[in-house]
Amino acid sequence: MPVTRFSKASNLKNALLKEIKEEDTKLNILQMLLHSGVDPNLKDNEEKTALYYAVEKGKIDICQLLLSNGADPNIKGGWLNETALYYAAKKGKLYICQLLLSNGADPNIKSGLLKETALHFAAEQRTALHYATEQGALNICQLLLSNGADPNIKASSTTRQPCIMLLKKEY
Repeated sequence: MPVTRFSKASNLKNALLKEIKEEDTKLNILQMLLHSGVDPNLKDNEEKTALYYAVEKGKIDICQLLLSNGADPNIKGGWLNETALYYAAKKGKLYICQLLLSNGADPNIKSGLLKETALHFAAEQRTALHYATEQGALNICQLLLSNGADPNIKASSTTRQPCIMLLKKEY
């Protein structure tokens, strides 16, 4: 049997996550794993899914492959407990935001936010629109709003609504 990158994975379930983390992720290997029935929504020990890693890497082709094979764009993950859309909006990845929204990502899902250290983890419950607003990413704000993001959601008692945040920004 030929040795492949995922032959050392403890089982086939871990192979998808192992491959997605590789520096030079191979699309054909991901396709083979997905077609063999590997669940694209499995999480690793960091609570991240393959879709989350693909968004982190900015790989729109891999995001599309995962979404077309059942990846759920609304699963929260990572130690910040955020969705793939939340992360993409925070990092200004417009095309990935568009792809996620067109595949059912909910722009109103709230995610946690790290305030100071891991010991001070606080659930501020921000949405992707909160982060896009803070970053001044108007194109992402427009995209989120046109896909149903609620500009009036208040995350916590210390966080303003996105509509107020936008009004106070000078663009």
